[in-house]
Formats: sequence, structure tokens, C-alpha cells
Amino acid sequence: MTLHHPSRAAASAPLSIALLAFGLFAILAVGCQSSPYPDAGRADMMPPGTYPRNVMMDGVGEGVVLGEATVTAGTADKPIKIQQPVRNILDYPINIQYHFEFFDASRRLVGPDAGWVFKALPPKAEVFLEGSALQTTATDWRLQIRSAR
Repeated sequence: MTLHHPSRAAASAPLSIALLAFGLFAILAVGCQSSPYPDAGRADMMPPGTYPRNVMMDGVGEGVVLGEATVTAGTADKPIKIQQPVRNILDYPINIQYHFEFFDASRRLVGPDAGWVFKALPPKAEVFLEGSALQTTATDWRLQIRSAR
């Protein structure tokens, strides 16, 4: 009669499983700890100078189209003035809010601004959104349009 001895591999299997489980636990425990460093954010992949002048937010761009803006350049004693035609192409009225931002020649935001303005857009009709910088150093602009809240 021969006695059967477990092989070395069979004897070390529980030890291997225990080491594997410990290793996975250690990796998960370290991965769940938060970093003491602040999030550095991500770089904007949009090339400088290509950000759109008219920005539609909250899905309002599906019902609003834009015409060509009339820009009255600023002078030493009069700030830049913008008149942007928009048209609601839907069959029903929509309410929007719009906001002009103004920038100096170095693309720095010139403030303060006038804030958000409410405007009702009737169906199929052209309406003019107007904005003026509050400072004469403004040379460029951006219009943001969102659904009225």
C-alpha cells in the first residue's frame, strides 16, 4: 500500500490564492485613497482664437438662427456697440436670455458687464439683440444665448 502525498503545487495553491487576494486588496486599497494634490484640470483642445463669437447654450440653438451682426466700433469716448439679429425658426414663441461679454485687444475680459437680459422671440420673426460695452477699452465681443429660466 502506497501513501499518496499531495504534490508541491497542490500544497502551495492555497498560499498562492492568499497572496493573490492580498495583492488585489492592496492595489484596491491604494487606488481608493484620494490624492492630497488638487486636480490640475485638462487642457482645452480648441486652438486659441477659434472660440465662437455666438454661443448657444441649453439647446436653444436648435430653434434660433443668427444673422450678420452690426458692430459699431468703439472710440476714445464711446464704447463698442453690437446689434445681433436672431430669428426663431420654430412655429411657437420661445423665451431666451442673452448676455454680451466684451474683451480688450489682449483678449482680456472687460467688465463689469450688464448681466443676462430676457427676450421673448415670436415664431418666424427676426429680433435684434443689442449690447454695449461699459468701458471704451473693449474691442471685441461674444454673445451667449440660453433658454430663459
